[in-house]
Amino acid sequence: MVHLVAADRVSFKTPNMFFNEGLANALLEHVDGVHVHAVAKWYRARGKLPAIAEMTGAADFYAFLRAHPGLDTYDIAASWFRFLIDA
Repeated sequence: MVHLVAADRVSFKTPNMFFNEGLANALLEHVDGVHVHAVAKWYRARGKLPAIAEMTGAADFYAFLRAHPGLDTYDIAASWFRFLIDA
């Protein structure tokens, strides 16, 4: 349901699906028992957390995913949105 609402209200007005997918996963808060913030924190600690501009700047979010197969971009996006929701 979140995907439908986000697609109608957010993603069609934004450059890619980072916003739609991030919002949907942020509302889950935990994915496979892991808090979404833990995923972004793990990448940040290793110096592998991409800039938001890099993830949102691609015209095609799914092309970005294919180009970065080892990166959990869904949950990184979720962490960003969870931060906004909590703030």
